Amino acid sequence: MQRALVVACVLGAVGCFSTGMASSAQRTGRNPRSDGVLDMAASETGCPVSELRIVAETGRRYINETAFRFVLEGCGERLGFVEQCDLGEPGPGAVAVNDSLACRYLLVSRVPLRTRPTAPAP
Repeated sequence: MQRALVVACVLGAVGCFSTGMASSAQRTGRNPRSDGVLDMAASETGCPVSELRIVAETGRRYINETAFRFVLEGCGERLGFVEQCDLGEPGPGAVAVNDSLACRYLLVSRVPLRTRPTAPAP
């Protein structure tokens, strides 16, 4: 009985505090965190989800912290998002990560990407 309780606690902690580092760079429908930030980026910028890519993702240390989590690129811009998570039911604009955790994604940086100038024709 004690062993089952320990296993359940460990699995619960892994689900709440997982880094999501194995998430896809594109929307897959399998990872609520990466899918949620891609959907929010499309909503905030007007850039289609199919044009957006997650290029960097950081891990969370604590469930109750607001943490810089995702860097996305698409439509000629680089976007930075923080993740704010709370225990309980997801409210407006929040994504349900699991049965007890809901997260919001807030756009905190938006930088245009320059293209390299082409060399003049000889």
